[in-house]
Amino acid sequence: MRLPHPKERKFMKRDMSLIRALLLYLEVKEEHFASMEISLPGYDSEQIAYHLTLMIEAGLIDVGDKINNTGIPIYLIKSLTWEGHDLLDAIRKPRVWHKVLDKAKEAGISLTFSIMKDLASKIIKESLGL
Repeated sequence: MRLPHPKERKFMKRDMSLIRALLLYLEVKEEHFASMEISLPGYDSEQIAYHLTLMIEAGLIDVGDKINNTGIPIYLIKSLTWEGHDLLDAIRKPRVWHKVLDKAKEAGISLTFSIMKDLASKIIKESLGL
């Protein structure tokens, strides 16, 4: 799998569940690895590559140099960023994640990173009695 160059990117709907799954996947990796090594059930390599690109653009993951032996960019993924860890910590628990999705659905809104994180934080605070 390679990450698409911005000029060749296809339009695709952003899938926050995939972004959450990628954050969970990346958090447990113990060493750097190439983006093409990622495989998640229910998602094809094009969806994963697109969402990794979005995560790079959003500052959620830290990548190293592109491996470019064949002219196809493959990124070396180093780690989650501080922002990536913060977002994951807010949406890690399935109970919180499902409440976030339910509230967004009830309100008829699409989730942005900041809304998702704020809503998850509010749910966590309420469960702590804050």
